[in-house]
Amino acid sequence: MPMIVSTALALAVAIAVHLHAWLEPSCANEFRRIVMKSAGGVGCFEFWLFRYQSAWAGLIGAAAALTAAVVAWRAVQRQVEKQEEANQINNLTFWEKQIESHEWALVALKECKVVIDIVADADAVHDESFTEAARSALLRSAGSIGAANYTSDQMVLRLSARLDRMRKALDIDGKDERETLLADVFAQIKELGRELPVLISTRERGLREAIAVVNVIKPQL
Repeated sequence: MPMIVSTALALAVAIAVHLHAWLEPSCANEFRRIVMKSAGGVGCFEFWLFRYQSAWAGLIGAAAALTAAVVAWRAVQRQVEKQEEANQINNLTFWEKQIESHEWALVALKECKVVIDIVADADAVHDESFTEAARSALLRSAGSIGAANYTSDQMVLRLSARLDRMRKALDIDGKDERETLLADVFAQIKELGRELPVLISTRERGLREAIAVVNVIKPQL
């Protein structure tokens, strides 16, 4: 605002000086000198100023209106800039949360892979008894699946559900029924293992994309 006012004043002074320099020669006419003398001996610039004072008033009013319009436009621009900055901050917050979500999910999925590999290894070692394979797998994977449970990723939930079925199956007294149920659980866990690489790859891609977006937004704030 002070800069606009200063500019307007400087422009007005410059116009007045140029008008004075331009109008002065036009008063060399003898008839105009007589008219100016009859008007009280005013100078050339004053003569033209008083003669066209309505026009000057109109110009000054137009300049004032233009100045007000510029001030209003700048106020609108500042508001737009503030809104754009707020939108950028919201976008940054969203994508930073996406990064956090992908990172936690990747940790959980890799823990799931550890558990699934343990189950597969136990099944390979105890290929004649699903009961022994289940006991070995549960014993070795207890800590790993616990570490993965801090996320709600569907793979973690599905793996946890199958391990629960495995635990319950071990409590069944009938050997044939127990072995049948455990065989089904082992097959389901191996199926999860085939899905894991795609899920991990998708999360890694999502993480890279989120990081790229954040790196674009941050320099703009």
